[in-house]
Amino acid sequence: MASGETTGRGPGDVGTAGEEATAPEATVEASAGVATVDAIGLHCPMPVLLARKALAKLTAGGRLTVIATDPLAGLDIPNLVREDGHVLVSQRREGDRFIFEIAKGGAEA
Repeated sequence: MASGETTGRGPGDVGTAGEEATAPEATVEASAGVATVDAIGLHCPMPVLLARKALAKLTAGGRLTVIATDPLAGLDIPNLVREDGHVLVSQRREGDRFIFEIAKGGAEA
């Protein structure tokens, strides 16, 4: 990368590996039914809002990974999953990061 160039990725960017994002917008890799929300550095309610937006774009059974640093995400994301009928596949902490793996619920699952 040349001096002064940026990757276009930063807190709140969501999408798939190698994809450039310019704003916090949920993007889904349609062929694989997989999405990632990078909510690092964002505070409540942004991690949940971005997760909900990404889940809306997935088909039933699709997978979403949410990475957040806000400690409230440890409560908010599981509540979102339960209230909206999705499945919390895993939840873990790695240093200051909370990582959630979610399977979208729905009739097609």
